Amino acid sequence: MSQFSASSKTKPKTTSRVVLIGTTQIRIETLQRFGLNIMEALIDNQDVTNNITVRKVPSGILEPIPPNSLGRIRDEVFSFIELNPDATTGAGVLTLQLVSTNELRRVGLI
Repeated sequence: MSQFSASSKTKPKTTSRVVLIGTTQIRIETLQRFGLNIMEALIDNQDVTNNITVRKVPSGILEPIPPNSLGRIRDEVFSFIELNPDATTGAGVLTLQLVSTNELRRVGLI
C-alpha cells in the first residue's frame, strides 16, 4: 500500500540527513532540531552480532533491527526517533528523509 493518498497528485519535496551510528544512543526530535518531520527512516545495522533497537515515540516499544540488515520505517509521518546500538560493537548508518509541515499540507498528506 502506498504511503501517498490517492488524491495526492505529487510527492512531497524531501531532504535527507545522514547520522553515523556508533556505540551510544541516538535520540532525535526532528521538529525541534531541524524544523522538519520524518517521512522515512532507513537504519543500516552494520553490527555483525547485535541488534539495534528503534522506536518512533519516546515511551514506545523498542523494535529490533537484526545484525547486518536494513530496517525501514515509512508507514506514517513522525518527528521522533531513538536508536539503541550495542554499547561495544554498535555500528551503522541512519538516513532520514525529512519534509516540512507546509509541504505535507501542500500535497494533502495532513
